[in-house]
Amino acid sequence: MTTWMQQRSLPPIKVGKPYPLFNAIQIETGSMCNRACDFCPVSSGKRKGKQKFMPLWLFTNIITQLQELLFNGRVALFMLDEPLLNPTIASQAAIVREHLPRSTIYLSTNGDVLESLGVGAASRLLTALEQSGVNSMNWNVYDVGDKGRQRRAFYESLIREFRPVVHNRKYGRVPTGKMHVCITDMSKERVDFISTDEIFPRKNSARIPTTIPDNQCPQPMRKAVVDYRGMMQLCCACDNLDPHNALADLKKENLLDAWSGEKFGYHRYQIQEHGRRHPPCNTCEFKTSYPGVFRRVKP
Repeated sequence: MTTWMQQRSLPPIKVGKPYPLFNAIQIETGSMCNRACDFCPVSSGKRKGKQKFMPLWLFTNIITQLQELLFNGRVALFMLDEPLLNPTIASQAAIVREHLPRSTIYLSTNGDVLESLGVGAASRLLTALEQSGVNSMNWNVYDVGDKGRQRRAFYESLIREFRPVVHNRKYGRVPTGKMHVCITDMSKERVDFISTDEIFPRKNSARIPTTIPDNQCPQPMRKAVVDYRGMMQLCCACDNLDPHNALADLKKENLLDAWSGEKFGYHRYQIQEHGRRHPPCNTCEFKTSYPGVFRRVKP
């Protein structure tokens, strides 16, 4: 068993043995994003066309299965899509909160929809999301130069209007109720945690150390990923429209059976024993950091 797995309290992979349940799940509710960032598989252009949404019956079925598993980890209602483009995202969050009252419901946005609405309307939208059960959000800054500074200024104004709990950790359990918000500057040379102390100074703002080697990855051990079609993916960084990366079809298979199945087991074992030397992991352009976080490699 590798050192980084011991540090993260991850059990070793044993062929033919079921693996412990994930502590986070990403459920993609829609197919479209209004950006095509070069570090994201959306930039391949395969997702062009009309917005498609996960059927409500399938979404509810997945959440019901999580309830039956007594799941209380993080539920992220996005993957490669922009979640605020989904007009029913608040009602879907309410379904999650009803079935999983102890879970963290998490959204990450590029901020374009928020800024297009203006501070007042954006604050009302965030209030509706908060009331539906969303208690953690990440607001990204992707632009550089004047546009990036404009986005940061908008976020500062929105924070003062909406008054969330501001912190500098993208991931982790947060209390239900008041929304917790982290601002992440993705325009830097590599993705990093940006301290919101610049907006609201706080003492003892600790940064999270990187302890996972770049040739390793905790994703298949920690997180389940489901795209808008109901296909269970290896992780959120691979091209989910490549049929080789789809490990299960949740329209036909059970969530727990898929997570404990042979396909997931193969990838976990390969990573544990050999690192990211097998496809599609051998072509991944991200460096691993804190579980659930990727840092982009500059070409």
